[in-house]
Amino acid sequence: MSGVILVTGADRRVGGEVLRQLLRRNARVRAAVDDLSAAPVQEWPGVEVVSLDYGNPATYPAAFVGVERLLLVMPPGDFTSREDEITGLIAYGRRAGVEHVVFISAMGTDKIYLSSQWVVEQYLLQSGIDYTILRSGWFFQNLATDPLLREGIRRGVLRLPLGEAKISGVDVRDVAEVAAVALTEAGHRNKIYSLGEHLLSPREQAALLSKVLGRTIVYEPISDHEAAQALRAAGVDRQAAKWWRVVYQLMRQGAYSATVPDVSRVLGRPSIPFKQFAQDYAHVWQPE
Repeated sequence: MSGVILVTGADRRVGGEVLRQLLRRNARVRAAVDDLSAAPVQEWPGVEVVSLDYGNPATYPAAFVGVERLLLVMPPGDFTSREDEITGLIAYGRRAGVEHVVFISAMGTDKIYLSSQWVVEQYLLQSGIDYTILRSGWFFQNLATDPLLREGIRRGVLRLPLGEAKISGVDVRDVAEVAAVALTEAGHRNKIYSLGEHLLSPREQAALLSKVLGRTIVYEPISDHEAAQALRAAGVDRQAAKWWRVVYQLMRQGAYSATVPDVSRVLGRPSIPFKQFAQDYAHVWQPE
């Protein structure tokens, strides 16, 4: 495996962590970013950085020259209307010489028919290109990076429209390491992994946060309508808010309740538990 690995979304959460994992493995990488002027290039010494706009094929040639493997993350924004752009990018990559695509998907995608993620999965399965699909559970990091959730925890409350549903969660660092393994080691092509081994309700998450932070974090179940109102007030567009409503409904119905030990199997170690995540990110929730 001597060709270049193209990491899309390198300036965002999952892509950035995968890039860091690959650099630790001394892989040949190229970082594709949404906004070249805002890319943290100082953190990636020696890495070629290119601008990639999923909706603008004119940005593809510079990104894909010499690329053998592709880390594909969803583009920013609406997850429900960009499948043509994403499948077009995959098709271009295949023509340019890409042999293997590792796609960051989501748990429950097989139940959200016609979502962009479902369409991309189906395209990959039928494309003839080698793939590894990573269906990730609820990212623990949502609690640290989502402004609504982060600020709520700072104030002592976790508000989600999930009732008492138990959700399969995973640390983004584990997802990224599995992706890096799939991109650099043999034995992972044409496989689908389910990443989420820690089944916790939001109330249990709040209790663990309380122990780690040394102060009470209360879980307040809210309605889908209240969640949508909060998202819209935070600037999330209507279509994306509708997407999250579907995801939350699926979570309550058990779509995110699988606990498959694929992280442990691939990495040969236990996956990061929620308590360890909370300890590592405790500084994020300190009251200002």
